[in-house]
Amino acid sequence: MSDKTKTEQKNTDTEETKKALSGFDMSQYVANEPLGTGIKIKKKIVKIPVGRPNSQTFFRSHPSKEYHFMTHCLTDKEENKLYVLNQKILNELAELSDQVRMTTLYLCVNSKNDPFLFPVPLPDSEGRWNSWHESQSKCVKQAQKTWIRMQPNRSVQGYDVFAAEGNRTKPEFPNMPLEKILSIAFDDSIIDSMEHPLIKKLRGIE
Repeated sequence: MSDKTKTEQKNTDTEETKKALSGFDMSQYVANEPLGTGIKIKKKIVKIPVGRPNSQTFFRSHPSKEYHFMTHCLTDKEENKLYVLNQKILNELAELSDQVRMTTLYLCVNSKNDPFLFPVPLPDSEGRWNSWHESQSKCVKQAQKTWIRMQPNRSVQGYDVFAAEGNRTKPEFPNMPLEKILSIAFDDSIIDSMEHPLIKKLRGIE
């Protein structure tokens, strides 16, 4: 391609660009601030796990008793899933009393402020308390004051507690009533009938 042809092609491209941009208001497209600055997004909580934090997770528990919930629980050990029991069927569960545990559920958050419920079984009907569960109770109460993580210690049949050394930010707990938190956490984990599959399985009913 000759220099003359290249010049003509360049002039043509320039004219087409000018034509395309005719009436284009650049002020509507100039970025004044980085993407996301000034934009407020509220995270919608759609899942709240139920379980003990692992040994690498720093967490805090809610200091208010309004966010501690005592209930009867039943665990499907094959699925590792915790169910809450409707009080109306408790009298019918006498034959499964060895499986039902009175449990306190504590609202907690991890270092990312993701909420979860920490279930801590209470002493049995005769006042005997599993040492691991008693240790969990002490840990979750300490977590009301500072960020901690729990490390199992089999030699003492309990947990060692490690407090965070750095300056951790203040925990942000979900701004919703306990009833709403429980409805999310146990959306598909409620037993309110003797016909529930787990009850039938434990009773040996096919």
